[in-house]
Amino acid sequence: MDSASAARHDPDAVHASAAWRNADFLKLWVGQSVSMTGSQVSGLAVPLIAAVLLDASPFDMGLLRAVSFAPVLLIGLPAGAWLDRVRRRPVMIAADLGQAALLALLPLAALFGALRIEHLYAVALLTGSLSLVFDIAQSAWLPGVLQPKHLMDANSKLELSRWTVQVTGPGLAGGLIQLVGAPFALVADAASFLVSAVLLSSVRTRETPAPPRSQSAGGWREGVAGLRLVFDHPALRSMAVTAAVSNLFAYIQAAVLILYVTRELAQPATAYGAILAGFGLGGVCGSAVGPRAAKRLGYGGAIALGVTLMASGDTAVALSGAPLPLVGLVAGQFLTGFGLPLCTVSMVSLRQSITPSELLGRVNAASRLLSWGALPLGALLGGVLGDSIGLRPTLIVAAIGSALVVVWVLSAVTPVTRNALTAAHAQARAA
Repeated sequence: MDSASAARHDPDAVHASAAWRNADFLKLWVGQSVSMTGSQVSGLAVPLIAAVLLDASPFDMGLLRAVSFAPVLLIGLPAGAWLDRVRRRPVMIAADLGQAALLALLPLAALFGALRIEHLYAVALLTGSLSLVFDIAQSAWLPGVLQPKHLMDANSKLELSRWTVQVTGPGLAGGLIQLVGAPFALVADAASFLVSAVLLSSVRTRETPAPPRSQSAGGWREGVAGLRLVFDHPALRSMAVTAAVSNLFAYIQAAVLILYVTRELAQPATAYGAILAGFGLGGVCGSAVGPRAAKRLGYGGAIALGVTLMASGDTAVALSGAPLPLVGLVAGQFLTGFGLPLCTVSMVSLRQSITPSELLGRVNAASRLLSWGALPLGALLGGVLGDSIGLRPTLIVAAIGSALVVVWVLSAVTPVTRNALTAAHAQARAA
């Protein structure tokens, strides 16, 4: 029986539209939807504060963006190991409260005329750290709230909220900033984290106590053990490689795309906005159909479909040109956006299904380190290629790389995902 047929006949494979019936998941989903909407405000307001109110230099702006990614490299692995030794929901609540308090400090400092660029650095670093801890904890906590067959539906709903907010949030954030000013708009984001914390506090599902910590183990040591777990497991390893290589080539494209659109194709700035809108709309559509795709094709098939759509979109972007360049660019970005959540949500759900709860924190952290670590490398490589071989050839390199990811998934990922899920179900039933 092939993976698609097995997925259709296996009652534990994927159940679409089931997460809504879980009251505790609904509380998480509402809280996260509100919080993600609020984060659109800070995502726009903090750079505006730096650029307009504090007269930040280009280096200041680059550093401000860099410090928000630093926690993945600095604390990701030990944080994942620590989250395997504690109850995760209280950590999530504390992370929400911490982010609310930190964001509230900025308008308070602005009110007294004491706001400086160093404050933005500190808040970006600390909120980035708390956000990372929350995300790792949430992904490890969710399987304790839902049955494995409901995880794909739940993760897709969270992803759908994320994509919807990315499409609608900037306009709402811009209107609020225009109304009250960038510093005081941050109060809305702080309040959104409070809403999330209150809803999480009302969750009724009791967590399984964490196993006792080994006296000889340390955070970094256990975190590195998480990396070994990922590399030693065929399905986890193949998904980590897929995510890392996909991100590498995606950021090679992203590094030069705006230059290609505005310089070589001589399109106006509004055209780039249309391209981003196409990408966001594709993400919304992909998130909406994810559970049905996984139910019909299985996790491996949904991952393969996702990377195929992304490769098709990258190819359309690389080949776009006269007479209708914008059509190819928007269509290509729509396909890429459509395929991205199909792939990522399937991988997250499968990882949650096959990883024991006591290891999920460090496995999630290790997987994120590998996938996000490829982002700056891809951006740097894209810039180097753009300078050396030109913008369009760089886009072609990115498209070829995406096509190679499809080959990798069909040959190395799809065959192991079904076996891993079957083994995990068998082990759970035996227990």
